[in-house]
Amino acid sequence: MQLVKAQVLNFCSVVDSGVFEVGDMTCLVGKNEAGKPAILRAIQGIKPSVAADRLNRQCLIY
Repeated sequence: MQLVKAQVLNFCSVVDSGVFEVGDMTCLVGKNEAGKPAILRAIQGIKPSVAADRLNRQCLIY
């Protein structure tokens, strides 16, 4: 199974990322504090690791 499209809603600082395609190489571009790492954490949450779980808990504290 391969992720081809994603949308992040109400996660950390991201209200709605809109639908975006995920390919072999995907580039996230945006201003400072636009939520680029939050989008990566949300995608990583689909199949989380122990380290990702710690990052998500830190995000929810804010």
